[in-house]
Amino acid sequence: MKFPSVIMMASAVALASTIYARPSLLRRVVDNTAALKCLFDTVTKLSLAPSCTSILSTDNGLLKSITLPTLTLNLEGTVPTISAANVALKGAPIPGLPAIPIGRLLIRDGPTEVGAFVTVWTDVKVAGFDLELNIDTTALTIAPDQTQAFISLLDALTTTSSHTITLRGLVDIELSLPLPKVGGVNIAGVLPSLKALQVPGVAVSADATLSCFNNLGGVVNGQLATVTMIEAGSVSFKVQIHNPGTLTVQIGDVALQVWVPGSTTEVLGIATIAKFEIVAGVSEVQIVLKANSAATLGQFFPAKAGLTLAVSAFKGSSANPIADGAIANLKFNIVF
Repeated sequence: MKFPSVIMMASAVALASTIYARPSLLRRVVDNTAALKCLFDTVTKLSLAPSCTSILSTDNGLLKSITLPTLTLNLEGTVPTISAANVALKGAPIPGLPAIPIGRLLIRDGPTEVGAFVTVWTDVKVAGFDLELNIDTTALTIAPDQTQAFISLLDALTTTSSHTITLRGLVDIELSLPLPKVGGVNIAGVLPSLKALQVPGVAVSADATLSCFNNLGGVVNGQLATVTMIEAGSVSFKVQIHNPGTLTVQIGDVALQVWVPGSTTEVLGIATIAKFEIVAGVSEVQIVLKANSAATLGQFFPAKAGLTLAVSAFKGSSANPIADGAIANLKFNIVF
């Protein structure tokens, strides 16, 4: 594929040990006139003025917005991963057109940098100064000493309808030079090294609002036709989940408490779900419920229409500490 003329890629200084400590990334200049002038002067004068280095290392609003229509988080392994489709970026008008954007992004939740990921961009589409692209699956690194802050972010994604994060990073921008023909000769073809100038360490950031799954809307639908008594004190059945958000989270094996109908103090038993994944939209999940008492279970199963079971996570619902924290406050009702 042919990329347009301004290429944003990972800056060499955007390593985890350095980028988290850059105070310039915490500020945004309201008036970006100076930054735009630096970029235009770089093209016209064929060099970057020393004074522009500090100007461009502070966020000047060159990235206007990021929209994440879909986002997938995988919490099953020791290192979480992230991917997204149809990511929309709006950029400020700079010499040429943006093509390959930020190579490394920090995730900021409120005042705290909680994680970072190296972006793997594919299927880039350009319209004016805007981009649409995909982020292929990539590792999401938790910021040093910020595991609990990262878990708090995941908890917000689980229990709220929407949540806003800030994505920020440092990039190198490669500026395409408008080289003319001289005596009918295309200079760019003869001296390809003159086709572009690199501007390193440009700070960018933008807020992104995520549509979350809000405790699954509080209700999932139990499917009566799938109820099977598998042994004394145990029953299996399928539920249909309606995720109101556009977020997908792969959680892995989980165990959830199921309460005796009508009680807030007596646990009926533990429901286990293998490879639990909450996808955007509608999905089916197989649940195995092992009751604390076969006699108590027999009061409610085989289930009848209208049976409602309250379900909630508990500390230790997942063996993975990150996934366990992410669903710590998950609760919903199963209604048959």
